[in-house]
Amino acid sequence: MDLTIRNEKPAFSHHDYTMQLVQHEMQQGTLSEARQTELRTVLTEAAAERAAQFTGGRSTTVSRRQAEKFYAAVLFQLDAALLAYGNDDAARNALRVTPVPKLMEAGAQRILTLYEEAKADFREAYTLTSPFQTSFFHDLLSGFQRFTTKYDARFHAKEVREYVEFCYPLLGGQMPDEDGLIAVHAYYRALRLEGEFLRIFPITAVQGLMKRYAARFLTTPEMIAENIAELVFRHWITGALTGTAGEDPLAIPQEAAEILTAQYAGRSVNDLHSAMLDAAAALPGTPGDGGMQMYVHDALPFLADELHSHIEKGSLNGWLKTV
Repeated sequence: MDLTIRNEKPAFSHHDYTMQLVQHEMQQGTLSEARQTELRTVLTEAAAERAAQFTGGRSTTVSRRQAEKFYAAVLFQLDAALLAYGNDDAARNALRVTPVPKLMEAGAQRILTLYEEAKADFREAYTLTSPFQTSFFHDLLSGFQRFTTKYDARFHAKEVREYVEFCYPLLGGQMPDEDGLIAVHAYYRALRLEGEFLRIFPITAVQGLMKRYAARFLTTPEMIAENIAELVFRHWITGALTGTAGEDPLAIPQEAAEILTAQYAGRSVNDLHSAMLDAAAALPGTPGDGGMQMYVHDALPFLADELHSHIEKGSLNGWLKTV
């Protein structure tokens, strides 16, 4: 696996992806007038068809607010199709030359697939994290129930935040850079991958760390208001970088903070990031596509910044719970 440092900023946000690409191509003069007309016609017809479906075929007349939602939904359908290409150049080329009805069909199929995958990911995440769940994780359950019983991907693919709350933080403080159902899919996938990461470690080791950490704040493990995967990662990486991890990889001695501070105080965050990359490369993989390793890898720049900040401030002892 390539674990080199990757800090490049994407050229296009995944929010309103199609409109960003359309505006870019128009500015570049690479989107013909005929193609622009085709896009407008197909999208308008698709929105009208969506309105007819919504009213059971009785009418295509709906409120202005509802019409705007339908138009946003069909645009989001294009987002789903174009984002599936995996890179901006391929998506821009598809926007220029692929028949719009074909893109719309691909987007519709992709939305249905994402919906089913998102539900499966959350259920798997819930199973994997069951020994380590906090009240903040449990707050996700009501949103998931609405997502599976009240959400309709045909009409509300983009309008999903009234159903799902992104209340549990993710590893490294990252949140999905997408809209609607695509964001929910990314969020639930992240929760599943964090569950896979936690299961690398003995359940008793994770629970022991949670108990020690909660005791510091005179509370219970269930009330820890942090991402548990991040709590585990920062203790594991400290032990890995200092060579102080014992049989329990999360029970690090007090001198670990002093050793890590001595190693990296005054050095750049890139030095620390590189060392963390090397350590993370040794994490055991999971069956399949190795998504968990890449998920952790992508969070490392944020985690390195946080760890480096505590080293520079001399506050590692307050950030870690040593034994």
